[in-house]
This record gives sequence, structure tokens and C-alpha cells, in this order.
Amino acid sequence: MTLSMNPSTYVRVTLKNCLREQEEEITAFCFDYGALGVSEALKFEQNDPANYQPLTIFTDVFSLEVFFQTHPGDIFYQEIYKKFQISDYEEHLEQEKDWLEEWKKGYEPFEIVQDIWIVPSWCTAPLNAKKIIWMEPGMAFGTGTHETTQLVAELLSSAPIETSDNMLDVGTGSGVLAILAAHLGINNIVGIDIDKESLRVAKDNVLKNSVQEFVDISIKDVSELSDQYTWVVANIIDGVLLKIKLDLLKVLKPGGYLVLSGILEERWPAFKKEFIETENLKIIECKQKGDWIGVLLNA
Repeated sequence: MTLSMNPSTYVRVTLKNCLREQEEEITAFCFDYGALGVSEALKFEQNDPANYQPLTIFTDVFSLEVFFQTHPGDIFYQEIYKKFQISDYEEHLEQEKDWLEEWKKGYEPFEIVQDIWIVPSWCTAPLNAKKIIWMEPGMAFGTGTHETTQLVAELLSSAPIETSDNMLDVGTGSGVLAILAAHLGINNIVGIDIDKESLRVAKDNVLKNSVQEFVDISIKDVSELSDQYTWVVANIIDGVLLKIKLDLLKVLKPGGYLVLSGILEERWPAFKKEFIETENLKIIECKQKGDWIGVLLNA
């Protein structure tokens, strides 16, 4: 079968029921015929309730997606059937897209908490937006649209914040929560991340929002810190929160507040027991959006 091509399309070939033992040879064969890349749809399982990291399930047979700029030619299929045990294949003509531009089309200004709006840098701010967080997410995590981020924003906006407080944002990503904290009245905020791209994006967003006087961004792991903070915010998946629990508590001032999000509803009972009850932390407020839970704790 020959597909009609144009410069804005590419071909995705699905090779079915490949043998695991032939995986490397099949991959090399495809690249020899001009493949741009290959991908396997892996299966996962998660059996340990205290650890979010999934385990990959490898099977003896699998399907391989192979990507070509143009049709690989009939000889490709003739030869691959001769050399390898493959049951069948499918061809799909795909339309190339600028995925960043496609994503931008769906990212519009929105009110994250009362009177504070997140506005993408390529949009115009709504007239009724009293406070604005200009956001250029780049490749960093955190645009404010995810339920876990919104949970932190809501918990912070209703919390007993004082201008003399300081705050640590662990895993700051794009810096959106650190910038939000500045809008809420905290004048001393540190955002940390171990990802260099997040560091760059967060620093750019801090400058874009003119809050560099209040927000400092640095590439550090929470375990490296010795200062203590009135507020410690961590919007990270629950398995990681459990792993860094002692580090989070170490940087929290006595009597300070801990805002956690990224806890799956089904894992909340175990998380509550292992993180909160074992440390005698007091739950001030607990909120849920979709499958996610966020909680405000007092030490």
C-alpha cells in the first residue's frame, strides 16, 4: 500500500507481535531503512502503595511504532517479513503539527484564586483581572491549570499569611506558586528545583512579573538546605513527598505551615498515616479536586 504524501505529513508504521528477543535487530533494521525513530507502548504496574514509581512490564511479544518521513517502500516490508517473526503491520499517515503552538491555543487566562489571574504571555489580560501572574511555562512543569497546583493556590489564599513570613517552594517548576505567594503578601520566598530548564523558566517568570525583590529561584535539592521557613510548599506526587518527608520537616519552622499537594485520593489513607499522623501534624484544611488531594498542615 502506498500512502499519498505531502511535506507536512509523516508515516507511522505499527509492527505487530514482534519477538522481544529480536527487538534490537528489528530496531536497527528500521533505522537502516531511514526510520526517524521507534517507540514501544510499554505497560506498567504499581504494587507498592508507599512508592509511586511504577514498574515496567516486559512481555515476550510487543508492538513497535516506527516513524518515517516518507513511505518506507515495499522492499522494507518484504525484507522485514523475511528476517523477523512479525504477524502484521499497519500504516498511518500523520499530520505534522507544531505541538507547542497547538497547546498554546488551549491555554487561556483564568482566575486561579479570587482576583488573581494567570495570563499566558501571548494573551491579553482580562479587564477584570486585578492581579496578574504573567506565565511563560516553556518546558517546565506548572502552568496553574493542573488540579494539584490549584489546590495549593486555594489553600494558600485562605491561610493566615503574615508579611513577615517566609516561604520555601519545593519543586517550583515554572515558579507559578512562588509568584502567587508574592501576590498574597509573602515578602521572602525561595523556589528550588533540581531541573535546569525549570530554573531558567522560573527565573524568567519572576522577572516577567517584577517580583524579583521577593522571590529567589535556585537549583537546589531540599536536602541541601539549612534555613527554616514559616511556610513550606511541595506540589509533588505523594510517593516523593514520603521520601523527602524528613527534609521537608527539617526546613519547617516550629509552629510553621506545610502545604502539600499531589496526593492521589486512593493513597490518601496511607499517606495520612505515614506522613501526618506519625509526625503529629495538625490538619488545618484538606481539599480535593478530581482525584487529587491537597492539605494544609501545622507543625
